[in-house]
Amino acid sequence: MIDFPTVYTARSRGKIHVVKCEAGSSMTKQEFKDECDINKIMSKYVQTGTVKQRTDMARFGDFYEAADYHEAQNIVLKSKEQFSALPSDVRERFKNDPIKFLSWIHSKEVDMDEAHKLGLLSEEGIKRHEERKRARVKVEVPDKKASEAS
Repeated sequence: MIDFPTVYTARSRGKIHVVKCEAGSSMTKQEFKDECDINKIMSKYVQTGTVKQRTDMARFGDFYEAADYHEAQNIVLKSKEQFSALPSDVRERFKNDPIKFLSWIHSKEVDMDEAHKLGLLSEEGIKRHEERKRARVKVEVPDKKASEAS
């Protein structure tokens, strides 16, 4: 069989790369050695009858209606495209961050007047907002002491 050198063979590059490990230098965090030692884990199991488990790892639930990864990526991409289509002064107001914009627009504290000034409301949305503003009537709450006195 004929040996064809490639860019991945040591002969074609002329050098053989070696990883040198110096004694004493390690990327392993030694403070976790007792948690990983199977002998210590089993001795705790013998004493308590249970094995310590992480509780922050798994999430269980019915996610039948949830988007798959590809669909979620498409949603993110569409959001970024729509944010990029906004005027530059609107994007600047949110520091060019679509997440800040979406958080603001979906919050209950959204300022509809500001949204109108930024041009984010359609004509129908503006009309509905104005109708709601006119329909707001201050409701006075009767004083408890006055109602108890009568």
